[in-house]
Amino acid sequence: MVAAIISQQLQIKSQKAKLQSIRQEIQVQEIKNSDVRHELENEGQSSEYIARIARESLNMAKTGERIFICPGGD
Repeated sequence: MVAAIISQQLQIKSQKAKLQSIRQEIQVQEIKNSDVRHELENEGQSSEYIARIARESLNMAKTGERIFICPGGD
């Protein structure tokens, strides 16, 4: 009986630690979401912004445009 209680206490402690970690991840993601919303409100409608995001995030190019990638990194 005592062993079962100790085992449950350890499981509770472990689950609380996981919960805290997940809450921190949620906070970080909410900040990122807020930043994205702010960007979209300020720049989201401009075609220059859309083109920049397409190039930087999605590795897209305009028709006829060539992208060069350095094998050594930046």
